[in-house]
Amino acid sequence: MSTSCNTIPFPGGHAVGVIALARRAKVGHSVALSVLALDQLMEGFAKIFVLTLVAIFVPLPELMGQGILVFVVAIGIFAAIMFYFAHKQPSHFEEKDAANFTGKIRKFVSRWSVHLEILRDVRTFSFGLLLAFLMMFAQTLGIWAVQQSLGFDLPLWAPILVMGALNLATVLPITPGNFGIYEGTAFLVYQFYGLSSESALSLAFLQHLCFLIPMVGTGYLVLLFLNSAQKQSLSDEKWVPDET
Repeated sequence: MSTSCNTIPFPGGHAVGVIALARRAKVGHSVALSVLALDQLMEGFAKIFVLTLVAIFVPLPELMGQGILVFVVAIGIFAAIMFYFAHKQPSHFEEKDAANFTGKIRKFVSRWSVHLEILRDVRTFSFGLLLAFLMMFAQTLGIWAVQQSLGFDLPLWAPILVMGALNLATVLPITPGNFGIYEGTAFLVYQFYGLSSESALSLAFLQHLCFLIPMVGTGYLVLLFLNSAQKQSLSDEKWVPDET
């Protein structure tokens, strides 16, 4: 899914992930969609945390401040809807007559809400949120590492500001791998810190490359390994003649 989401524009990558999970794990589309929704919710909370740090410690342009406010409100509405469905009794959405389109939708929502049990378990929810924070911290640490590798002495909050701006700009991956959007956003932030155009562009490209290699490359390695293992298992099978 990480490979598809960083290769195919929205919502193609997410759709590939949902279908792959539903078919390969044989859990059904409602469970796979619940997993995706929970993943996006946890990631949204982690992004809000980063954006809050940015708003507190970094002087922001007015436009970015407004973007943060819109993003926080959107995640809040999304979270409220999910918590509502997670704590609502499934029978509230079930209908005896599911032949019509509305009945099918309500029945699917009912099945989908059953699999949001993470939102009803404080311990599991907290652990998932912690993992989302660790993921965001690892990405911010990667930005800092790229800055240090090129010898730029930027303020301590520069990686957090870059991460926050990228979270806003890449909410919906319009282009494959966010090419152009990622570089343009990072370029503007680095110029905000006074870097030259050449330095800002170099940082933006190298930073995006270091992000894409593990996100996209890992998926291709997994697919290559699975394909090789499948071919090996087929080659090891012995042909048995028909005894009849």
